[in-house]
Amino acid sequence: MVLIAGLALIGGLAAACFVKAFGIAFLGESRSPQAAEARESGVLLRVPMTILAALCLAIGLLAPRLLPLLLPALPYGAAFPSPALGAGFVTATAIVTRVTAVSGLFLLLVLAGMMLRRALLSRRVVRQSGTWDCGYALPTPRMQYTASSFAQPILEVFAPLLGTRVSSLKPMGLFPDKASHATETPDSFRERVVAPISAEIARRVAPFRRIQEGRVQVYVLYIALTLVAVLVYQFLVNP
Repeated sequence: MVLIAGLALIGGLAAACFVKAFGIAFLGESRSPQAAEARESGVLLRVPMTILAALCLAIGLLAPRLLPLLLPALPYGAAFPSPALGAGFVTATAIVTRVTAVSGLFLLLVLAGMMLRRALLSRRVVRQSGTWDCGYALPTPRMQYTASSFAQPILEVFAPLLGTRVSSLKPMGLFPDKASHATETPDSFRERVVAPISAEIARRVAPFRRIQEGRVQVYVLYIALTLVAVLVYQFLVNP
């Protein structure tokens, strides 16, 4: 169950990530002149991506049928005995079957809603307008959602683990001239584990930088001395 919960959490975060990427890239107003002039890719680029997306969807919906194909390979990568592995596999298959059934029902409801919407709007005039401008007469791209604002609710849940840093300048007075708000979520593993280890390694190997003379002749001398040392070692070990 813990494994299923972990996979569900990872899947939910991945879905939120792709929704954020799609929303920031394709929804709202263009944030630059170059983005305003962007056009859709050609058919030769869209068809392969559509095929890959359809395969990903098919793998998800057909997971109960595809899981038995993995059973012969599981004993080679799992540290559990075969009886326990078989029982766990049956339980996991049952859970995946229920999840797939709910997902398929949800997709059917979405498709039905899309078809109903198209039928209701087929005889009506559809106009485009600003969806939400918060009372501004002339909204600009700076007034719309960014990646940080979209991810903020999720980051609050994991705030103790992520260590998000916030810097803001609040508006002051009746007619403030400056205001800013910025957030930065560092890579905790890189800052707390990788960076200290890398800094310690760099400190310890710093004295060896003197060996790098930058001249080919010196490097050739290093190679020759290494070969001599190897020959001497072999002569002493195997006279």
